[in-house]
Amino acid sequence: MGLLLAFGVPRLGHAQTNKANGPATPANPRPVAPPATATSAPPKPATPPEAKSTTPQALDIANLRQGLVVVQQAKRPVSVGLVLAGDGRILTTLSQLGNGNSLSAVYSTGAEKRLRMAASNRGLNVALLAPEDSRFNKGLRASRLAADDPTARPRWLRGNQANATALAAAGPLRRETLTGGDGFTLRDVFTLSIVPRSFEFGSVLVDGNGDVLAMVSQACQPNPNGECRPVPYAIPVAMLKEFLRNVPEGTAMPAPWIGLQVAEADAGALKAVRISAVDARGPVAALGLRAGKDLTSSDLLVAIDGVAVTSTHAFEELLRRRTVGERVRLLIYSEGRYREATAVLGREPERLADTSGKRTTDVGY
Repeated sequence: MGLLLAFGVPRLGHAQTNKANGPATPANPRPVAPPATATSAPPKPATPPEAKSTTPQALDIANLRQGLVVVQQAKRPVSVGLVLAGDGRILTTLSQLGNGNSLSAVYSTGAEKRLRMAASNRGLNVALLAPEDSRFNKGLRASRLAADDPTARPRWLRGNQANATALAAAGPLRRETLTGGDGFTLRDVFTLSIVPRSFEFGSVLVDGNGDVLAMVSQACQPNPNGECRPVPYAIPVAMLKEFLRNVPEGTAMPAPWIGLQVAEADAGALKAVRISAVDARGPVAALGLRAGKDLTSSDLLVAIDGVAVTSTHAFEELLRRRTVGERVRLLIYSEGRYREATAVLGREPERLADTSGKRTTDVGY
């Protein structure tokens, strides 16, 4: 049996399986989560086992803050993310992620990393996100207690758009049966008296030691007429662990990086994007590309590997399909002439979150 992570999940490649009956389930299978849907999942490093002590102690908000991130989509905060201790992957609420593109995490240090969807579960309304690397792996551990255990003393560890984290009273918890995505029945989950704001979904309830009891998500209250009445609920940590156990093996590759920012361009008959910024550390830094705020001062990116780049969305999608180390051909339109250039995609260096408050429609990759 593989070493256990802080959330009690066997390392990928060491998961116990039964060839005849599929993945093994724990001795006490209640509650059972629906199967995870995986796009990719990174290998898991060995870490110490989950915390065993239930002795009360003063909670260090600075340490707890490192276990939460702000999940952004196209630079807009959409949810809170729970960092798995010793692992680095992030759990959050699936319904907040839209199409799952252009995701990033802002850590308590201000560092920002791109995210890729590793697995998801519509029934639980939960998503597992993989950052570009696992260096930021100081997260939170799973509690051994149920959220309604009298000794748990649950508190709500909430985060907000400014990445500030605070502890608040969790209020009364009540076990109920709700309806999750695709009509999945959620038995023995906890309804909440707290009312999280939309970007606070993905935050967690912690016990007296700061270990995770449950994650705040959203489901439907059963209704005789079949309509969904959304209610906040807490996914018990046992369900989260079951979801993680069911994530198939695989590797989440680091996102490729070319070091360009591009913007939409109105260039008449020529369909292309305008190069608005070139990172001096990036793969195309030495190509002499012109970056500016208008068509007269900027080069246009016309195609990547012969495929037209007609919009910023097309630019993102073309690069998203590539891998680090792959060579790409760029067709550039510069000062009335076409020219070709090649670049080898790299890995983006660590970057700090933009605290300028300026909004931009430019897309970087």
